[in-house]
Amino acid sequence: MKMPVDYKIKNLSLKNILKVMMQDTLPLYILHRPKTGFTPPLDKWFKGDLRELLSRALTGKNSFVKNFLNAAYVKHMIETNQSGMQNFSYQLFNLFILELWHKLYMGQSSGLHGVSYKDIF
Repeated sequence: MKMPVDYKIKNLSLKNILKVMMQDTLPLYILHRPKTGFTPPLDKWFKGDLRELLSRALTGKNSFVKNFLNAAYVKHMIETNQSGMQNFSYQLFNLFILELWHKLYMGQSSGLHGVSYKDIF
């Protein structure tokens, strides 16, 4: 049994059937707000579970980022982010991904599959 197109699409919205189903449960401002992207809680991660890994990756002895960029400023960004004085989470995430990419594709572990972060950092 196919669902009629009128239920699937209305005003160029593909979520019409979901909105109709939830109209009695959700407030109107939720049902009719514009789409937003997913924003990961980087600040929370970098101050919590990933704190040590981030610091080790970006300031460690074999860090590409530390050797390529101003090491003192990278350390400053980490410390300032940790203290809450300024949010460098997005920048630190980009540096972390650059470090990971370099380790995986340009470094000693180049070409290895199934490596753990413990093998890299």
